[in-house]
This record gives sequence, structure tokens and C-alpha cells, in this order.
Amino acid sequence: MKTDDFEKRLQHVPQRQVPDSWRTEILANVKANTAPREETDSILALLRKAFLLFIHRPRGLAWTGVGAAWILILMLNFSAREGTSSTMAQTMPSIDTMHALQKQKQFLLAELNGATTSSEAIPPKPPTVGPRSNRKPVIFSA
Repeated sequence: MKTDDFEKRLQHVPQRQVPDSWRTEILANVKANTAPREETDSILALLRKAFLLFIHRPRGLAWTGVGAAWILILMLNFSAREGTSSTMAQTMPSIDTMHALQKQKQFLLAELNGATTSSEAIPPKPPTVGPRSNRKPVIFSA
């Protein structure tokens, strides 16, 4: 039997009403099985619904993954940053120690170069301020 023939036969059959006893029984079962819906949903439930609607869109899942990766990067960054500030302050030597180490470095470099045999390295000569040549500057006038 073709579907067209079946539909044509159904068009000629008169529709019957559902018995009232069935109707009341069906409606009673539906009312008993449905929980009363709260008028106001909690904020958490609303956020959950919005999140689920967002990730079910085609690009939503990709953006959710990107957001999760950024959250992970930020968490790792902040967790690594917490320990460095206290350890850096503990390992940083004082200024006096730094000056002493600089003098010792200069002394050792001078010893390696063989520049001096004394216990102190000779400090470098201060640069002289002056012209680089004996030529006098010429001023052109227009």
C-alpha cells in the first residue's frame, strides 16, 4: 500500500473524540508526575543554563577551551609568582657585600692580567675631557 493511498483513506475517516474518562486520567497522571516549577531559579542554575547553551553552539566549545587554557595559564603564573618574591628578598646580598665582591673581581682580573703585584688593584684612570683633535672648530656664517 502506498502512503498516498493510506493518507487519502484517512482523510475520509471521521475523527472521534477521546473519552472523557481517559482525558481526566491522562491529565491526572501528568499533574502527578510533574514537579512544581519554581518561579525564580537560583543564579547558579541560570549560569549553568547559559553555559550549557553557549557550549552547544558550534564555536562555543572552542571558545570554552580557549578560556579554560587562559585560566590554567593565569593560575600557573600566579602560583609561580607567590614563591619568588620571598625567596628573591632572602637571596639578594646587601650593597656592602656587592661592593666588596666588585673590588675582589677587579683585583682578580688585575692579577690575571699581571698588571700589579700589590694587594690592591690599580683603579682605572678617569677619562679626560677635551677635544679629540687639535683642530679648531670652524663656524660658517651665511
